[in-house]
Amino acid sequence: MHVNNYKATEIAIIVCSWMLALLLFAYLKFGDVNDAFLTEWYDKQLFFNKNIYNVALAYGLLLGSLLSIIHLAEMPITTEW
Repeated sequence: MHVNNYKATEIAIIVCSWMLALLLFAYLKFGDVNDAFLTEWYDKQLFFNKNIYNVALAYGLLLGSLLSIIHLAEMPITTEW
């Protein structure tokens, strides 16, 4: 698959959108809750606060890359606009 500037821009937009969406989700879900409550609520010692944002970024990068590849693979290959 040939990647031109348009496709590269589209991939970047999809990946960044997923990363921002998952960062927003992590902030809304875990942002203002303290660690003691979260470990009591989920009944296990998890990595929260700063690490949860790194995990959200990693999942956003992974999902965004995977879904952008699927999206571009389904696009018909044409040379005309």
